[in-house]
Amino acid sequence: MFNSLRFPCFSWVFLSVILVAGERVLHAQTAQQRISPTDGAAQVLIPGGEFFMGADDPEAPLADEQRPSHAVKLSAFWMDQYEVTCEQFARYLNQMLEKNAGQWTDRQCFELVHGYILIEHPQCGLTFDPAKKQVTVKTGKEKFPAMPVAWNAAHQYALSVGRQLPTEAQWEYAACGTDGRRYPWGNDWNPSLANVHTQTVAAVDAFPGDCSPFGVIGLAGNVREWVRDVFSLTWYATSPRQDPANLSIGNTWERVIRGGSFLFTEWDARATSRYYGTVNDGIAPAVGFRTVEPASP
Repeated sequence: MFNSLRFPCFSWVFLSVILVAGERVLHAQTAQQRISPTDGAAQVLIPGGEFFMGADDPEAPLADEQRPSHAVKLSAFWMDQYEVTCEQFARYLNQMLEKNAGQWTDRQCFELVHGYILIEHPQCGLTFDPAKKQVTVKTGKEKFPAMPVAWNAAHQYALSVGRQLPTEAQWEYAACGTDGRRYPWGNDWNPSLANVHTQTVAAVDAFPGDCSPFGVIGLAGNVREWVRDVFSLTWYATSPRQDPANLSIGNTWERVIRGGSFLFTEWDARATSRYYGTVNDGIAPAVGFRTVEPASP
């Protein structure tokens, strides 16, 4: 049986104002939530809806990657409430190692693991024993996000549990909802609500104030997150209105990274912030991921 994380905040239906770390934060009540039977991930339902994606922010005259702001309509989907954890990712890696143990050399096992996650990173929560061909989680790091993870690794993990990486439209909608808020909790910056610029990664549920209007945790901070889309500066000007996903325009090895992290600043924590990395980049600092799947009609 999976040891699932708790649900520390509520999501949509009846809106209310609550206090988190002394800050008035707009959340909602009674989320529709479930536990995935494939990997024990806590999931929340993101209802279909329409929002304005991107920002024409006068504070960011050079942020062309966020322009123009444009209307997007999305179908309903389920999203992991938290970033994929070390515990979940170690289980996945060990399943692959066990499946191929008889035909892979120690070197091949070593290259697989190090191609998926940068074990040497000082804040990575995993270790690898090449003699035993086994990945283990460092004590106390079970609920920390798997990081730094390559895009290919995040993509393959998502497929293995019957899901996908979110599109960046899904990711941004889950972060800001329909009211165009700057951060998941509202429009005012509060450094106590999210793990931003602290220099230390935290457990995925350690900052419940970093909660979106739908009940998703950690979109502003902790680790940045891979999404499915190819990165393009011109995509926002040409993307379709319904369920957009850029899988062809631009260099397909450059994929979008969304959100802020323990290494980055308040600017990166904004819901509209975009960056990119290469698909085999396990060295991009403080990058993890979460997954999505379509909701039944």
